[in-house]
Amino acid sequence: MPSLPIIIDFLQNTILLLALGALYGTIQQYPDTLGRKLFTGVFIGLISVSLIANPWQLIPGVIFDSRSILLSVGGLFFGLVPTAVAIVISWLYRLHLGGPGTLTGILAILASGGIGVALGRLRHKPAYRISIGEWYLFGFGVQSVVLLLMFTLPAEIALPVLRNVTVPTLVLYPIITILLGKLLASQEEHIRRKLALDASERNYRELVQQSRVIILRMDREGKVTFINEYGQKFFGYTHQELVGQAVVGTIVPEFDQAGHDLGKMVKTALQVPEPFLENENENRCKDGRLVRIQWKNTPLYDSDLDYAGLHCIGHDVTELRRAEATLRSKEQYLQLLVELAPIPLLILERHRDITYANRAFSDLFGYTLTECPTLDAWRLRAFPDAAYRARIEKNFEKAIVQARRDGEPVETQALAITCKNGSVCEVLARYAAIEDKEIVVFNDITREREIDRLKSEFISTAAHELRTPLASVKGFAELLLEEKSFDEAQRDEFLGIIYEKSEVLEHIIDDLLDISRVESGRMIHIEKKPCDLRAQIASSVHAYQREFRQRRIELDWPDQGPEKIPFDPYKIEQVMENLLSNAVKFSPPDRPIRVSGRFTEQEVTISVKDEGIGIAPKDLLRIFDKFYRADSSDTAVPGMGLGMGIAKGIVEAHGGRMEVQSTPGQGTTVSFSLPLHEKETFCHEQAG
Repeated sequence: MPSLPIIIDFLQNTILLLALGALYGTIQQYPDTLGRKLFTGVFIGLISVSLIANPWQLIPGVIFDSRSILLSVGGLFFGLVPTAVAIVISWLYRLHLGGPGTLTGILAILASGGIGVALGRLRHKPAYRISIGEWYLFGFGVQSVVLLLMFTLPAEIALPVLRNVTVPTLVLYPIITILLGKLLASQEEHIRRKLALDASERNYRELVQQSRVIILRMDREGKVTFINEYGQKFFGYTHQELVGQAVVGTIVPEFDQAGHDLGKMVKTALQVPEPFLENENENRCKDGRLVRIQWKNTPLYDSDLDYAGLHCIGHDVTELRRAEATLRSKEQYLQLLVELAPIPLLILERHRDITYANRAFSDLFGYTLTECPTLDAWRLRAFPDAAYRARIEKNFEKAIVQARRDGEPVETQALAITCKNGSVCEVLARYAAIEDKEIVVFNDITREREIDRLKSEFISTAAHELRTPLASVKGFAELLLEEKSFDEAQRDEFLGIIYEKSEVLEHIIDDLLDISRVESGRMIHIEKKPCDLRAQIASSVHAYQREFRQRRIELDWPDQGPEKIPFDPYKIEQVMENLLSNAVKFSPPDRPIRVSGRFTEQEVTISVKDEGIGIAPKDLLRIFDKFYRADSSDTAVPGMGLGMGIAKGIVEAHGGRMEVQSTPGQGTTVSFSLPLHEKETFCHEQAG
């Protein structure tokens, strides 16, 4: 059994080892440099010397201590350089002591330190994570090697030494190894946690200070307790100028530009934060600049879990809101532009829903978005014929697929659309696709098609109207050229017919020239002079009375009014010729035709009224269009459809106006007015 002095020496060794564990945390706080490693090695070496200097001595020259524990555990924790320095110091000191156990002591120093360094290099797990069982096995293994080295002692003392030290070495030294290892491990773990905490705090501090967002804290009174550097730069305040000051009056104005009470809002948010966890409001910088900040607010609580204020993270959305306002303005402008555009337009979504129809669409077709919310609902009304509707749907599908594939609008497609009032409108449709939306633009070509039809009819009618007098002229001219036996009276008669028919041709050509001037925006050339309007109107009426003796044509002219007014007698005769001709053509022979006049202070109005077939409302709207004839069939009354347009142009060239009132089956009244006095600003345009 070990004697009391040996036990005391053993306890002294243990205390020195535990002192190393206590000082380990202090050493590890310094940067991991070569100087620190050398210092650590010297420090461990000095402790090892202290252990060697306080051994229990078995026989002179043979000492036993706990240096193997120190060096093995030190090698595991401190690594190669510090352990190597400690080994050298321990080796030199043991060599200095001398005695029969010198070689064994030096080998024990090298073996224990080497085992610790080797195990530290081979293990992937850090030393502070070694378990108690692993520490025990480590200590037991190191001490077993040290005991084996006892056989390097002289043979006569090796066995007695082993008998004295084997049991305490294998029983107590592994336990001391565990204690020292866990003590160092706890210090290491504490240091690592502290370093991780310091790094986390440093990262958090850098994140808060360098973040491109405003981070602010305020207490329950609304006073700033913290604001990061970015927030200080953003608002233009220093840390001293803001911290301790109320947010209202510094970075938050009392009222925003819209008149909202921001002071009251902040007070409410501090009392009841839940409704204001996300909030956007106007803020003010030190230079007076107003900005909009989007805040995310989190309630703060103290250690007693009492509400302490708000933690606020703010994002500057000033430019974003300005951009949104600009975008909304442009969208409204574009929407207004599309709404007021004269071209009908539809916007579809997912090839199914009609999301927008502009005013021109409703005006042309009569359908509203409420009546036709989907494409299918509109098609049922716009294309009542099932076969035609199926063909249109197929063409539409192909057009949209092509528009999406090519990324360009698809060429126009001719459609005949049934309007809400039952009329049919001919249009050209063009398709485009943008993301999940389709745009359909309609171009109304109904009038163009009607004009094309009227032109065709006009060509046919004009050819007929020109051919009739031309045939008479040509026939009588050939007769006069080929037959020389006619007497003078016959020749004069034939020449008179030729002259009369040439006048008809001249009138037709004049009508064409006049209507061309009207259509080109020029006024018909007139030559005004003071004339007796009553005499002019009476002359036209009497001429028709002589030509159509069976018709009753009445003239009702008032006695008042000026004797003469300025007008072109030839052109007014042309107007009366047209109106009386139409009245005779389109009224029964037994019904009267009444011509009347009415004077006011500024103008005179002449009316021609018949009791004929009248004009349908749809034809009445186009009565002045060139080439237009209400009845264009083969049985219709002859004419080219130019007369009313020319008559209106003549009247307007005089500074007057022409109106038509008609009731189908009851008759028609055509009235035109002429100014009584020449207007000073009026000037005649010369014929082109």
